[in-house]
Amino acid sequence: MTPTLRRYRGAADLDALRQFLIAACAAVDARIYLHPGDVVWRITDTLAKCDPRDVVMVWAEDDQSVAGFSLLYPMYSAYNLCVHPRHRGEDGEAEMLRGTEIALHRLIAHEAAGQSIQAWDVFDDDQPRACPC
Repeated sequence: MTPTLRRYRGAADLDALRQFLIAACAAVDARIYLHPGDVVWRITDTLAKCDPRDVVMVWAEDDQSVAGFSLLYPMYSAYNLCVHPRHRGEDGEAEMLRGTEIALHRLIAHEAAGQSIQAWDVFDDDQPRACPC
């Protein structure tokens, strides 16, 4: 099933995203871009001035099971995209990446924070995400 984008639903989703990261970290020996505690901190602190419905994107397989999510940081022109390992390298991951970048570009233009994405974390050996620069 191809994951579909849905709006962030508040506290229930916050716990679902944390549980998603716990499962994803276990599946790849903790080699994931955010720690389960990071998502709570980022949404409740780093992004506290933002409406979470504008800066948290959730992709679900059946409207319940999280397949991936993005956190958008318009103030830094940056984002995190976390995709469950079972979806890495699939068309769904590429769609999540495209959707995340489009949404961030819209926020950047609206917030006048800049015109291009400035940063994103990537492991050196993560070739699908590595910049060819």
